[in-house]
Amino acid sequence: MSLTPGTLPLIFNKEVTPADGPVYILTIVCRELNKTGGNRRLRGKLTDGKYESQMSVIVTDKNLEKGDLLKIKHWNITGNSDKMLFQVEDFEVEKKSFPVPKTLKGWRYGDAFEKPAKSVSAPKKKVAVPGATGVARGKENAKPQTADGRYMSVMTLTPYMNKWCIKARVVQKGPLKEYQNAKGAGKLFAFTVDDGTCNLKISAFNDEVDKFFNIVEKGKVVTISNGQLKPKNAQYNSTNHDYECTLGRMTTIEEVMDDCDDIPQMTFNFEPISKIISDRAKGAFVDVCAVINEVGAIDTINTRAGKQLEKRDLEIVDDSTKEKMRCTLWGQQAVDFSASRGQVMAVKAASVGEFQGKTLSVGRDSEIILDFAEDHGQKLNVWWTQEGQDAAFEGQSGAGSSGGKRNEMVLLDSIMQGANYQTDDKPYWFNSKCYLTYIKKERMMYKGCPGKDDQKCNKKLIEEDDGMYRCEKCNQNFQNFNYRIMMQAAVTDGRGQQYCTFFGETAEQILGKPADELGEMFNSDGNEFDDFINTKSCLEFILGGRAKCEIYQDEQRLKVAAQRVAQIDFNKYGLDLASRLQEFEPKAA
Repeated sequence: MSLTPGTLPLIFNKEVTPADGPVYILTIVCRELNKTGGNRRLRGKLTDGKYESQMSVIVTDKNLEKGDLLKIKHWNITGNSDKMLFQVEDFEVEKKSFPVPKTLKGWRYGDAFEKPAKSVSAPKKKVAVPGATGVARGKENAKPQTADGRYMSVMTLTPYMNKWCIKARVVQKGPLKEYQNAKGAGKLFAFTVDDGTCNLKISAFNDEVDKFFNIVEKGKVVTISNGQLKPKNAQYNSTNHDYECTLGRMTTIEEVMDDCDDIPQMTFNFEPISKIISDRAKGAFVDVCAVINEVGAIDTINTRAGKQLEKRDLEIVDDSTKEKMRCTLWGQQAVDFSASRGQVMAVKAASVGEFQGKTLSVGRDSEIILDFAEDHGQKLNVWWTQEGQDAAFEGQSGAGSSGGKRNEMVLLDSIMQGANYQTDDKPYWFNSKCYLTYIKKERMMYKGCPGKDDQKCNKKLIEEDDGMYRCEKCNQNFQNFNYRIMMQAAVTDGRGQQYCTFFGETAEQILGKPADELGEMFNSDGNEFDDFINTKSCLEFILGGRAKCEIYQDEQRLKVAAQRVAQIDFNKYGLDLASRLQEFEPKAA
């Protein structure tokens, strides 16, 4: 029970995770961030005995003081490279009045630091597919792959290395893409390599695309030397590595023609469905091995960009729980998928979603292996034959826990109370009978892109000097535009008041006029627009809203957006009030 100097930078760099066990951190200063809602949050200055950091938030109902030694069991690192935040979620006060070191170094994410003499991190185990040589090696025992010692393991790569060379197999290759930004046109492609210790995402741009696109092929073993390493963006990077690589002018890639049985085809770190449902957050990437219980038909949806996209839902199960999970395939992968009930399926880097319970989505960077024949697949085959195929699987018990029932009427002040107050990524859905009390008139209208090739866009346009309008998303100039509404308004129900955002059709329903007519009125001289907006004060309606908590400048804010609005059906609303009043009637003894 003591401090380990140098632990804080390892936590911020994700070299130490909750899976490695608890860490001991000392509090220097704590102050309250917010007093509303179900979860109290403290802003803390913490130290590991050598480095101190103010970029910490502690979720707790306890009062913490200077010198409290915390045994932290679970935490999250949030934000981006410009502002990383250490969020403490589960801890115990191990000791009070612990002496605070007099000399401490202030540390921020990106600063250099000295690692502890004995690292508190531990290697993670993986399961390998054919070609692997057993359990994947960790950083501590990962050795060069050749006798001359010139290859480094992928897991050991960091941005602090000037020269390096790895030998790995290409396990995934993305398509060639073209893009347009303020610097002009460009092209890129990305691929993933794995050497059995870890996988790494690598990107190439412009000149490097011409040099390496035809060399890099899925399944081949290559040597790669020299590239720029930087912290990965976990939202778009499903690999296990803390960093990602961009190829540069000094990069070389060569195909290895020798026997490469020591480089596995692909490594997996399988998680059971029960753990994904209980522990994994929305947006996480997981590897899963499960049995297909049902194959859905192909469905077509319209995307926000106005395009049509094919999708196919699978129902998957395993021996860890009686709860089933939905797994969705997209695009051509959904069309080409051919499997039947009872087949074992392994998925690499599926994305966790949340809609009526936890779900999985198979994206472009994911890989599917049907009839997975390794140990995990064989075990599931036996379980399915003996027990699983006759079992009754249920929907997830936690389904719907991310928010209220969509037909449930609530008061506005209840959004910020108890179970309705969400401090994570889960939104809260609600219905409420509201009055409109104030509309912010400034900047509520904008000129939106009409789209090209019969596809909707609606992105805000930039007015050019020649009278044309430019859309950065479509990379095109237009003579015309569509007026769009983004209205900020205050609503109240007598118990609480909340600012709410009304977009597009919901705003048009409230105002009773189409956006184009309102836009002309907005840009005309005189007070016609202001007078019209004032007539909407005290308008009464049913609001179907979505509330979500976000952190802005270290403060937690509630953002509410209207998903639908409707006129009040007073007969239905009266029956709802009567049913709620019955809850207050005394019960018979």
